[in-house]
Amino acid sequence: MLEIDKTIGPSAHYFLLQLELDTNPQRINVTSYKKGEATKALTDYLAAERNALSNSSTRDTVLVSVQSLSDLKRAYPNYFLDTSLFINAVKMAIK
Repeated sequence: MLEIDKTIGPSAHYFLLQLELDTNPQRINVTSYKKGEATKALTDYLAAERNALSNSSTRDTVLVSVQSLSDLKRAYPNYFLDTSLFINAVKMAIK
């Protein structure tokens, strides 16, 4: 089962998704940003990517722009599904 941590503002336009693959249950952190906060969203995204690279993290990070959380779920359904079978298959394949 996937748990979702979300900080969704009422006028959210950008969403930073961080899927934590090594937690049980797996969790996705969703941080929202207003339309005028594109620079902050990009800065946070780049920091998350740098952190994941430097710590050999098992976190998948993406920054997207949609009008609402429901649009986000439609655009990225795999982030909101139970992906444990897929993740286990990937782990086995890269060993």
